[in-house]
Amino acid sequence: MFSQTYTWALRRVFKFILKRALGRVLKNELNLDQLDVALGSGTLELRDVVLNCDYIREQLGESAGAVALEEGYIGCIRATIPWNALGKQPCVVEIEELDLVVAPKRHKHPRGAASGAGAGGASGGDAGGGGGGKHG
Repeated sequence: MFSQTYTWALRRVFKFILKRALGRVLKNELNLDQLDVALGSGTLELRDVVLNCDYIREQLGESAGAVALEEGYIGCIRATIPWNALGKQPCVVEIEELDLVVAPKRHKHPRGAASGAGAGGASGGDAGGGGGGKHG
């Protein structure tokens, strides 16, 4: 009974910590079923994570280049923390089943669009009917 209560409480604490640290990056609210904590072995696992692509795109801004993140999923994030050797051994973070869907960036105001006001005249509108009415 005590072991189950301890495990439940430990998972609640780590859920709170992860929510504070990763909350904006995650699309959905964390639930306790996604989280496994084994302090004795120094492992923490978070499963079935859906990424908040809107937030990630906003944070990346122009540094993402010509692509935009459309969808993101992580099957498992596992952190191993060497409690008895902190500062002497590295913490290890492993990611399994990383699925990202990227697409070309859509520009809000496409360059060279002929349908915009004044776009035809600025790009050499001497061909076709674009500037014909003004001459005669």
